[in-house]
Amino acid sequence: MIKKDRDELVLILKDRIAELSREKESLMKQNFDLQNALMSIRSPEAYRDMQRDMIPIDPRDEELLEKQRVYANMLPKALKAIEGPIFDGIDDMIKSLGVVISRDEGIKSESLHQNSES
Repeated sequence: MIKKDRDELVLILKDRIAELSREKESLMKQNFDLQNALMSIRSPEAYRDMQRDMIPIDPRDEELLEKQRVYANMLPKALKAIEGPIFDGIDDMIKSLGVVISRDEGIKSESLHQNSES
């Protein structure tokens, strides 16, 4: 094989590689579009979330989202504290109410929260 034939073969192969690369990109895009279509049919909520995540976030919206994340993390803890049980168990209840209620003396005048008005 002479140098001229080899150079022509290299050019032909480079053209073929470029053509195959374009075809590969086209097939990958088609595959991605088909996967999106399948996802939109099988799981519309996940597809909607995925499409929403593709939109770039405005920095002002990012601050709002961070505030919402903090609120979402704090809310369950606050609700648990508000709606949760007051006492951990019977012993805790007896210990806490023991200063107010006594078996021997009945109801004492001491307050649980040291407020003399109640």
